[in-house]
Amino acid sequence: MASMRWWLAIAVAGVPITIARCSPSKEAGVACTEIGCASGLQVQLDRSPSAGYTVEVFPPGSGAKYSFECPSGQCGTTIFFEDFTPDYVNVRIIVGTDTSFAEALQPQYTDLRPNGEQCPPACHIGRVAATTPP
Repeated sequence: MASMRWWLAIAVAGVPITIARCSPSKEAGVACTEIGCASGLQVQLDRSPSAGYTVEVFPPGSGAKYSFECPSGQCGTTIFFEDFTPDYVNVRIIVGTDTSFAEALQPQYTDLRPNGEQCPPACHIGRVAATTPP
């Protein structure tokens, strides 16, 4: 009976990675696991707000926005917006009646290949830092 090996992946720098079992690929003699990842934008807050907060991100000059709400204030300092990879981004953080706003931030992008350089998937992750209002 063939044994199955399970792999556990931890989120690398806040990037969501799926847990999957090992499934070797026969292509080009390369064994690939099936760990998944997602492309998107990661916003790193300078500190965790003490109350509920909202983080909004949107391209400069655009009314369209993506929003993350943390009603408890205990969601951490890393927020990930999947499938959103802008060249520049505005970030608004709302804590109660206080707001901070950063415009035209340029994300620093890196590519992630959790299964190795020759194996899919390839994810494009952008990162920006933002200041939480007092």
